[in-house]
Amino acid sequence: MKETFMKRAILKPLKGFLHATVLMALLGVPCLGAAAESYPTRPVKIILGLAPGGMNDIVARLLSDGLAKELGQPVVVENRVGAGGTIGGGYAANAAPDGYTLFLGAISNMAIAPSQYKNMPYDPIKDFAPITKLASSANILVAHPASEFKTVQEVIDAARKDPQSAMYATAGMGTSPHMAGELFNIMAKVKLPSVPYKGDGPALTDVAGGQVKLAFPALPAAMNMIRAGQLRPIAVTSKQRSSKLPDVPTISESGVAGYDMSPWVGMFAPAQTPKPIIQRLNQAFATVLKSERVRQRFSELALEPVGDSPEEFGTFLAEEIEKWSKVAKAAGIQPQ
Repeated sequence: MKETFMKRAILKPLKGFLHATVLMALLGVPCLGAAAESYPTRPVKIILGLAPGGMNDIVARLLSDGLAKELGQPVVVENRVGAGGTIGGGYAANAAPDGYTLFLGAISNMAIAPSQYKNMPYDPIKDFAPITKLASSANILVAHPASEFKTVQEVIDAARKDPQSAMYATAGMGTSPHMAGELFNIMAKVKLPSVPYKGDGPALTDVAGGQVKLAFPALPAAMNMIRAGQLRPIAVTSKQRSSKLPDVPTISESGVAGYDMSPWVGMFAPAQTPKPIIQRLNQAFATVLKSERVRQRFSELALEPVGDSPEEFGTFLAEEIEKWSKVAKAAGIQPQ
């Protein structure tokens, strides 16, 4: 009697499990636990919401080569462009949570966009599982080389006397150059007017030409013009000085204590992706980011490799969304 009872106690749940497994197989539902153990068994795709040729595209393709070697499977980059990078994000968020579709997100479409768009196709927190922050960079406050501006304090003083004398060019509304300026306005207690352009290129061309005196461009976009003497570097927007311009101070150490605008890129997977897969990818990216080839190319792009944990990256993302939401609200930016 006791033996029969024990058999039933063991076999009944086992039958239920087997029936459920068979049913999942018949319905085409993947068993994620088993899939995680053997991951990856086929090519991995990285979705990018921005156009080919830009810095984020260069980063994605650079890392895909190293990631392919670490995973033992091909890694392809697919550009799905539009709406400030949010179309690609929406596609990735709705992909199967199996580790075969990843999303290279950035400060623009993961942290700033929620305060810029009313109807985003994804929620950066709820719809994605963070894998790792890949790299961070800086923007830089630059001026026309013949302008009166050589220090942050001179910009602040001029703005307090006549805001129109300290207008700054941006790469467009809601971009990191624009938000860098709005954060400066809040923390320095000034009101620099912004002049939106379609990208860093046109904005910096007009600063170099003297049509606008100031800008807060992404450092990689401004480096060549700084080296050529077409732009005067005043201060970088990150917490620490840039290794590319070690003699240029930060805005924080130039009188606006605590100021920090550090653009970043990171890797995400759809929410509900099994933790073993997230950890596998995190470890793979950590190895890739340590390679000499990646570090050298990142240095050329004025990027600093990071490679933090999924938990650290998740906490950071939540803080960034809150920060830029407050900046947008203080600046009177209305979601479109």
